[in-house]
Amino acid sequence: FHYKTTIEFIRSFLSECPALEGCKYYMIMDNTPWHKKAKRFINDQVVFVYLPPYSPDLNPIEQVWRVTRREAKYNRFFADTKEFEKALDLYYEIYA
Repeated sequence: FHYKTTIEFIRSFLSECPALEGCKYYMIMDNTPWHKKAKRFINDQVVFVYLPPYSPDLNPIEQVWRVTRREAKYNRFFADTKEFEKALDLYYEIYA
């Protein structure tokens, strides 16, 4: 990921779901440098709210990664990335 993919994602979202007149979206972001850089290139339909530094407990995706690592990845050997991707896909098919 980098700021260009972040901008592309936000612009795509806004084109498909434009904010209603007088309304804005609030987007909660972590403090990744590319999130902060992307902010400069997005119009004022979005208000960015940044999580405090070093606060993974406030970021829900961190909890998903924690469980995924424990259940699908921990203490296993994957010969290559394809094998790892298959294991993740299978895990998410079963538990999603």
